[in-house]
Amino acid sequence: MIVEERNKAAVFISVSLAGMVALFLVREPLERREVDSAWILLAGMVLLLLYAFGCSCLAKSKGHSSAIVLTAVFGLLPPLIILLLLPDVNRHLSKPRRPRRPSPTKTAHPGHAVPQRTGEEKPVTARY
Repeated sequence: MIVEERNKAAVFISVSLAGMVALFLVREPLERREVDSAWILLAGMVLLLLYAFGCSCLAKSKGHSSAIVLTAVFGLLPPLIILLLLPDVNRHLSKPRRPRRPSPTKTAHPGHAVPQRTGEEKPVTARY
């Protein structure tokens, strides 16, 4: 997973979802004060764009096409659910894997024992 894109996605998705919840909660009091509904609609559209951009960043961070965001036609949650369930194609970018060292008790080949250290050899150290 590409960390920069993942962090960007987390910020945009969380801010947009929190904004949508807040807008839903204050919508009725704003309408009672006779605030023009165009402002509410504009705020909702901006929050939807932020949400779509956040989902696009999440798709990029996992190595998928950002066209998955088009599933938002079916509702707000399908793109996010699909992206969370899809595997991470960029898994190799997430964290470096350490090489495995063979165990001294295991056999190298069936029937052949691994030679034991006598203490005179220098230990092999991995260089990165």
